[in-house]
Amino acid sequence: VESLDGSLYLAQENVNINRENRKALVKIVKTLDVDLVILHSRWSTYDWPSLKLLINSLDNGKRSFLLLGPVPEYDFNVPEKMLKEVVSFRSTLNSEFFDDKFRDDIQKMQILDKMEKVQFVSLIGAFCSPACQLSTSSAKPYYLDSNHLTLTGARKIKPILREVLLNMQLTGILPSK
Repeated sequence: VESLDGSLYLAQENVNINRENRKALVKIVKTLDVDLVILHSRWSTYDWPSLKLLINSLDNGKRSFLLLGPVPEYDFNVPEKMLKEVVSFRSTLNSEFFDDKFRDDIQKMQILDKMEKVQFVSLIGAFCSPACQLSTSSAKPYYLDSNHLTLTGARKIKPILREVLLNMQLTGILPSK
């Protein structure tokens, strides 16, 4: 992952923050002297006590943490559903549905967000404002399946990440190099 200033950061997909992975991640982050740790996963994979321990064990006053909330998840394969519905399918779900679905997890993230140098960002609004969109207006799907983004879907969160990272630099949460 390339940062705003061109430096590279370690990104690990589908990190299940449990005891063993936490120890390995701490070692890697400390060895590489990483300034910013970005974590994103499905809510169901987070072990909340281990996540808090991870943040505490890496927080030496210089590391920052960006916790990305989930993207909306569906109980069907989005491209397959679009194809079967001749590209006319639109989700009837809205942001309130996902806010309710993830309410407990969002509250846990907001508690972590109160820690110094930790920033939480929900990604639901990128896809649901308020109605949830499964694709672009030209029918390019945002999802590969029910919960993994395509490049088109990932581009939806790019402006959010840019804004958050810039704001983290401006407020001193993330050191600028």
